Amino acid sequence: MEIFPEKLDWDSSFFGFNVGKVFIRSQQEWSCVSLNEIDFSLIYVWTDQQIPSLDLFYAERLTYERKVLSIEGQTNKNIRKGKRSDFLLPLVYQAGHKSRFHRDPKMPDRTMERMYSIWYDACLSSQDHELWCYEEEEGIKGMIGLQWKDDHCYLVLMATDQRHRAEGIGTALMNFIFYSCNEKGIDKVSLVTQGANTIARSFYTKKGFTLVSKPLVYHYWKD
Repeated sequence: MEIFPEKLDWDSSFFGFNVGKVFIRSQQEWSCVSLNEIDFSLIYVWTDQQIPSLDLFYAERLTYERKVLSIEGQTNKNIRKGKRSDFLLPLVYQAGHKSRFHRDPKMPDRTMERMYSIWYDACLSSQDHELWCYEEEEGIKGMIGLQWKDDHCYLVLMATDQRHRAEGIGTALMNFIFYSCNEKGIDKVSLVTQGANTIARSFYTKKGFTLVSKPLVYHYWKD
């Protein structure tokens, strides 16, 4: 039985070529995937287990969730609503340094930077998004991008300036997220990170997040 990839409209528009997605459970299923129905240049191949015979770049996509208690969280005088600034973009890009769109050597140049710039713009301009910065006299040291949707808080961007790690900035930002959730009557936070981002994974685990899914995403490029 043939398996047909689903065309991803947003990704196809972003890259300027056809991008698809397919979920498989084995090498045998991969052999059933139709690669000719649409002229795909890139297919994201999702699977729950590593397939050694699939000799492609892949990344582990981790989803974490956490319930927020009504007694948790606090505001911070150094956390302020973010504004559009060229000085903020390098920090936004730090959030994507372990992204599969940065690590895959076949990706077009500056793919990650373009993609994270779009998410940054969404955090500044979309009604259901917010951007918050941790700022001291020396400048901005950390940032978060949030999306509020379906009684849920999604942490879509988070970064601490690498020159100011281990100063409690990440903890202050996370406490602010919990505070904001309680202010809005929301009790769940979700986020996605990469398996390669061991620092982020350790931080989220320490903050009480639970890993709820960890599929592998292979990148199949049509030569």
